[in-house]
Amino acid sequence: MKKTRLLVLVLVVSIMLVGAGYAYWTETLTINNTVRTGYLDVKFLGDPDLELKDDGYFVDDRYYNQVWTAKVREGTNGNIIDITIDGFYPGAIANVSFTVKNDGTVPVIIDDVESSISGNKDFIENALWFGINENEAFNDINTFLGSLPNKWDNIIIYPGNTRSYTFTIRMPGDLIEGDDYENSSAGFSLQPIFKQVN
Repeated sequence: MKKTRLLVLVLVVSIMLVGAGYAYWTETLTINNTVRTGYLDVKFLGDPDLELKDDGYFVDDRYYNQVWTAKVREGTNGNIIDITIDGFYPGAIANVSFTVKNDGTVPVIIDDVESSISGNKDFIENALWFGINENEAFNDINTFLGSLPNKWDNIIIYPGNTRSYTFTIRMPGDLIEGDDYENSSAGFSLQPIFKQVN
């Protein structure tokens, strides 16, 4: 019985020593991670600039009776600009420039430009020329809108930076006969679609 007790005692002590040795060689590492994603936030930076002039067809670089507004629409977080020009006439030119700011945390680039035409479609398609500047304002609306993604892309806007864009609307005097398109009204919208640069 003494041998059994001694054997049990030796066994218990051995197990305790193995457990102590095992505990001595055990270590736990903990890794805590927090991952926050960036965000994309591009908006118009203030109201656009609008320069009105004449191409010299009727007068010398002046314009008459044109009333215009160019404003960032209220309540849109700076994402929509409304431009209205009243009193446009043959020979008139409107140069529109606007600036966008990348308020996000990732670099962006224009991916596409969406557009729509409203009002007298015949007037906007046949009496007006468009371009990204005066020297290129010889395109109909559909050609102009189709070319914008190629003209305005490939320029990275880094977080906190701005980029300015322009376009021109021209009503060529030699396209209009008599009183064609008097009192006409039409509009179009441009919506640059930005994407993250990869």
